Amino acid sequence: MLEAASPFLEQPNSEPPRTAALLIGSAKIKGTSISENLARALSGRLEAAGVTTELHFATEFLHDGSARSAAQAIAKADLFVLVTPLYVDALPALATRALETLAAMRKTNASPSRFVLLVNSGFPEPEQSRTALRITRRFAARAGYHFAGGLPLGGGGAVNPTTPLDAQHGPAEHVKHALDLAASAPARGEDVPLDALEAMLRPPLPDVLYRLMGDLGFRYQAYRNAVPQGALHAKPLER
Repeated sequence: MLEAASPFLEQPNSEPPRTAALLIGSAKIKGTSISENLARALSGRLEAAGVTTELHFATEFLHDGSARSAAQAIAKADLFVLVTPLYVDALPALATRALETLAAMRKTNASPSRFVLLVNSGFPEPEQSRTALRITRRFAARAGYHFAGGLPLGGGGAVNPTTPLDAQHGPAEHVKHALDLAASAPARGEDVPLDALEAMLRPPLPDVLYRLMGDLGFRYQAYRNAVPQGALHAKPLER
């Protein structure tokens, strides 16, 4: 995981970025996703460090016209951060479409820029994000970005999507600390430091407790939707 999330080769410090584009990979309604919550928290930290930030949403890539406009804006930024959920072991379709559009655009106009990935997973093990990290490292190479590091968050369900991250405590503390460290380095033109990665890799809750809370959450959703608890074990397609 450390190998996948860290730059293979350290690049000499570049000029501090003046602009950063953060792309939210979730297709959920605005204000309801963990990815957006994390992106806004990171954006605030970059702004505090003197970087002008701009947020974009993967839904902008649903149509060719808005996709081109969003890609042009992202391509101009000195720092590009993809903040996305993990879907099984890769990226959501719209996030993939966004990266494909951006890579094609930067083939002819690739200004020196850095790319950082922040991926949040509902799985308690950050290791599940290894494939997504490798995919985005490949994207960075094809699109002319310096891969400046990745931050894989495991157990992302412990973060409340509708309460600003900095107003949360307990399981979210290590996430805030990791973002503090992660934002300060790229704002100086450096790669994401190892201590930021190590902070993000810490489990938000003991594994057994996280799984128990997830199980109870599923059962509560079933109760709210009048689904019998026994139906949760149903296998209607199994013969």
